[in-house]
Amino acid sequence: SEMCIRDSFKIPQLAHDSVYIVAVRACYGEETWGPWSEAVKSGTLNLLKLEVRNVGEDYIASEWHRAPNGFPSQGVSTGRVEETVCFECSVHDFTNVPIGEEQHADMDSILVTGMLVENKGDIFKSLKPNRRYRLAVRRWFKPSPGFAPTTSDIPAGRDNEDSPITEQERLRQTISASKGLAGVWSDAVVVLTLKEMVVLVNDITEGGITVRWERDPEAATLSSRQCVKVLSTVLSYHLRVDEMTPDGSLLEQGPNSLHVDQQFGPDGLTFKLVDLRPDTVYRVDVRCCADRVWGLWSRPTFAVTLPKLQVDISSIGEDYVGLSWGRSIRRVVAPNGTDMITGNVANVVKYELEMGGMGHHYSTEKKFKASRTTFKVKHLEPAHVYNILMRSCDDEGVWSMWSDRVVFATLKPLKLSFGQIAEQFVYVNWGRDEQTEEEYKTHSDKVRLGDTSVLSYHFCVFAMEELPSAAVVDKQFRGNVSKFRVTNLQPSTSYIAIVRSCNNDEQWGLWSEERIVMTQKVLVTDITSIGENYVSVKWRRDDESNPVSDTPSSLVARQEATSYHLCLTSESETIDKHFSADECVYTADELRMPMYAVRSLRSDTKYILSLQACYGPDEWGMWSKPITFITLNNLAVKVSSITESSAEFTWGRAQQNALYASDPNVLVWRGTITRYQLLLRKVEEMRAQEMRDAERDMGAIRPGELKQPGPLPPDDELSHTAVETDESGFAVVTTTRGEREVSDNSPPQFFFEQEMEVKLAKYVQTLSRIDKLEVNTEYHFQVRALDDNDEWGFWSEVFFDTPPCAPMNPLLRKDGPMVQFTWESPDPTQRYTYCVEQAVLRDGKSSPTRRGKPGKDPNQLDWRVVDTIEETHCRMRAFGPLNKIRCRVKCCKLNSPTSLFSRYSHVVCLLYTSD
Repeated sequence: SEMCIRDSFKIPQLAHDSVYIVAVRACYGEETWGPWSEAVKSGTLNLLKLEVRNVGEDYIASEWHRAPNGFPSQGVSTGRVEETVCFECSVHDFTNVPIGEEQHADMDSILVTGMLVENKGDIFKSLKPNRRYRLAVRRWFKPSPGFAPTTSDIPAGRDNEDSPITEQERLRQTISASKGLAGVWSDAVVVLTLKEMVVLVNDITEGGITVRWERDPEAATLSSRQCVKVLSTVLSYHLRVDEMTPDGSLLEQGPNSLHVDQQFGPDGLTFKLVDLRPDTVYRVDVRCCADRVWGLWSRPTFAVTLPKLQVDISSIGEDYVGLSWGRSIRRVVAPNGTDMITGNVANVVKYELEMGGMGHHYSTEKKFKASRTTFKVKHLEPAHVYNILMRSCDDEGVWSMWSDRVVFATLKPLKLSFGQIAEQFVYVNWGRDEQTEEEYKTHSDKVRLGDTSVLSYHFCVFAMEELPSAAVVDKQFRGNVSKFRVTNLQPSTSYIAIVRSCNNDEQWGLWSEERIVMTQKVLVTDITSIGENYVSVKWRRDDESNPVSDTPSSLVARQEATSYHLCLTSESETIDKHFSADECVYTADELRMPMYAVRSLRSDTKYILSLQACYGPDEWGMWSKPITFITLNNLAVKVSSITESSAEFTWGRAQQNALYASDPNVLVWRGTITRYQLLLRKVEEMRAQEMRDAERDMGAIRPGELKQPGPLPPDDELSHTAVETDESGFAVVTTTRGEREVSDNSPPQFFFEQEMEVKLAKYVQTLSRIDKLEVNTEYHFQVRALDDNDEWGFWSEVFFDTPPCAPMNPLLRKDGPMVQFTWESPDPTQRYTYCVEQAVLRDGKSSPTRRGKPGKDPNQLDWRVVDTIEETHCRMRAFGPLNKIRCRVKCCKLNSPTSLFSRYSHVVCLLYTSD
């Protein structure tokens, strides 16, 4: 029983699928009630009924509808059913909830998904196999007019307002717009998802794998109590086999790689893979199609086929070969951290060996027990080629695949050879003659070559000019030593070397054939040119000759230097230049002497230069005789004159350090200058260009480093002025003999080149004048010289700025007994120093003028400096009558490189006076 003052009322908390009798009466005040109205019989709707159509490994397909009422509908008025907005579905994972404890489960923590849908059915996806899920659904409806609540249990809104709207967000907004209300949850339905598929390996051989598949037998068995039983019909299976990389991490994409993609019927549960590669990783996975829906792929199963028998050669002699064999089954870890499945080798009962000659007649067969894995084949011919094959037989009498063919060559007789040959050392190598693949190119298989397997060596060296004499070197070495570095030799001297070996039977072999070698001569260096920042040097060997005698029994190729080490040492630094012979430049004469230039030196600095040759990895010869020299001094440049629109520059070569120039042991160079190059730029535009270059990340310059000018034009083009544009968009002006021309719209950057004849004087001076500069602008001026070796020197630079603009709008007025002089700064962004001057007009020479206008004859005024200040106003005492006082001001930038004052402002007089 409820009381209300409205003409409609919502009765809450009614039971579903129930019949209620409703009556109403009116109250007329003072507890005066009217009679009850005629009773109306009405009933509530039944709950939604949820049904499961299909169940897979990762999905549940369901649908729902309104269950019919359980009471007779005759005489019962149900009224109008509210408009359905959407349905809300919920899926909870009850796998870990004990049976009977469902009412006490924490529903929020086990909620898998909760979503809004418009249809009366949906597929719940992204579930997990072999899990116990609880499903429920309820209806969201639009309440009838007059029953809409002020607040509603509406699902949460959007998390990110900037992201595109999703279907769930759209339905939430629809519920919010219609002030929707939620109905009662349907009865829950519990469903078990299918177990996942697994692949099991039955057998693995060298060329095949047998697999079968089924639902995971090791998966946990969940209770089916209270669960809906849904029958699934298996239609087919999909098997996928992929050949993997050796570590099993990636798919093998080669042209001959195996990739199987095959479907089987519902009865196909096994399959044998054939023609596989030995010792190869294969990934196998399967999925099942039930109720016309493909399930999840099984966890990949990784299997490694058995490797072939591997035949290894332990040693090769002149007449024997030592063999060993076996299977090396490698342990491979799958991406999930488990070991991959491998085959069984414990069932081998015997081995078979076949060996034959290649290019000659030889054949033998041997069989061994399973316990035998080594054998030594004797009585072979030296320097001959043989091949070996092996296979195994298991306990079922099945022979395995033949091993890969192993081809080898027996050793050749011991010989001696020379390696690097320098001025004071020689590398001597001994061993059998090199057996290269080129020598056996007629064979289809790669030929295994033997090593010098001996116990010790006996090596001797004699000086040829002192025969008979004691040996310079008489040493024995272990068998793992095959070369020796003979040191402390004399340059340009011949030596004889011999060697013999002791084999594993402790028998000394024959002495090798005598080899005669001559050591190299010491390098002689000569400086060809010296600049401000570089030195160019060439070298040769005195009396070039073949370092090895030309007798047929000992002839070897001349050993040339592969690289060089040029060392320059000064008091403050040491420069080491390592360069190959290909980096050298050779002279144009018949001698073809190599030359090399070392740059980035310091100007006016004494260096000591020495050179040594390299004949192999870290094998250096003797240093050449040192040469002491001094680099040229820099150009000295200064700004000799600056006006508002022009500047004059003077430069010249500074004198050498007197301490070094007078030393007879120091080489002082007289450089010949062929051209000068001038560069003038605005500092502001220069820095802006540097920032643009840095942003482009061209790598051509670093911040703060000036871009170097491009190459000079040919000499025949210097007779006329040429205006071009470089990569940075600057105008390049090239002239001769001091003439210069500037294009009309070129930025303030100029290149000036001039050919000059170097006079026989210690100091050659040059000057230049550049016009059309801008007032109140900071410039950067550079100059460098090109010598007769086409090498540019260092840039010499100077910063300067043109005078600033004159102060503006000067004004003079009376301020009590004083006068107040004010003006405006030419650039509010800069700080200036102002020089204020005052003069008294002579009688009869000029008359007062209007404010801001100059007098008739200001040159006859006697100007006196009143003050030097940084403010833009000055209060001062008048030097004469107020009507004859004249003032002016000029300015200079603070912290300016040149500290130049501007022009004077207009001469002003007192505009009026007042008592």
